[in-house]
Amino acid sequence: TVLHEIAHARVGASHGHDAVWAAEARRIGASGRRLVPREAPAIAGRWVGTCPAGHTVSRMRRPAVPMACARCGRRFSLANLLTWTYDGKPVTAQQIGPRYARALTRINKASH
Repeated sequence: TVLHEIAHARVGASHGHDAVWAAEARRIGASGRRLVPREAPAIAGRWVGTCPAGHTVSRMRRPAVPMACARCGRRFSLANLLTWTYDGKPVTAQQIGPRYARALTRINKASH
């Protein structure tokens, strides 16, 4: 939350989520807990990954490497590979970026 981040700014990065940070967070009206409650509103990211089963993940940042759906399996599997959209438009591996495209090529070669 915004208050969570303000507490970080006020006490400095060296405190992370320690007692000093927690006390400041509570002082300014945040919970003082590290994790946000599930019911808290979330801002949707511009990047949305969708697995073949239809599960989605939202990201603010461009994916750096190919990812598989964590809900479909705990280990990486090409069968659960996420395909990406940016602002609702499908993007190719090359459009995501050269690092992503190279990693996907390596993964595909290794699987054959």
